Amino acid sequence: MKLFKSIVIVSLVFVFVLNSCNSPDEKKTEDKKETKVNKVDFTPVDMNEANATVVALPIIYDVVIKNSDPENDWQAECLKKVEVQTFANIIFKAVYEKRLIPYNYNLEIPMTIDEVKQLEKEFKRERVAKVQFLEEWYFDEKKLQMGKRVNAIMLAYEKYDAKGVVKSYKAGIKVYLNKNKNIVADVTK
Repeated sequence: MKLFKSIVIVSLVFVFVLNSCNSPDEKKTEDKKETKVNKVDFTPVDMNEANATVVALPIIYDVVIKNSDPENDWQAECLKKVEVQTFANIIFKAVYEKRLIPYNYNLEIPMTIDEVKQLEKEFKRERVAKVQFLEEWYFDEKKLQMGKRVNAIMLAYEKYDAKGVVKSYKAGIKVYLNKNKNIVADVTK
């Protein structure tokens, strides 16, 4: 019953998220008025197994964060506020300062700084276009609040075909945001 309840909650959250984004088919008004941006308050929510229902432990998903198709107006609109370079620079800076340990995504072993530099020679940072998240999701049924904890991030680079069109993505570095990687690794087994 608890599993069914969790599935229903996650489904409702996804429906809410999908419905909160405007459809790409919506007609735009003729006049080019400046659109008002609604600010979202991302108040940190301290949720865990003790005070909320676990709805995903873990969940792993990819997010495209860079529009690779200049003719895709909808994707451009969705990603117009994403600061890809700022995000990538913060992660790499923390790696080079040894505040985050880079991992080889495929082998799940730590990388040396020289290996990270070699990866950056092969794939320029400007090509970072996708992020994979490893997270925990919680839902407080009484307050109707959802919280999540991001435990790991993997940056991926665009790979192009002969015509210069993005055909796939190359896994880059993976970093764990928890002090103890083994806690995260245990939940992914």
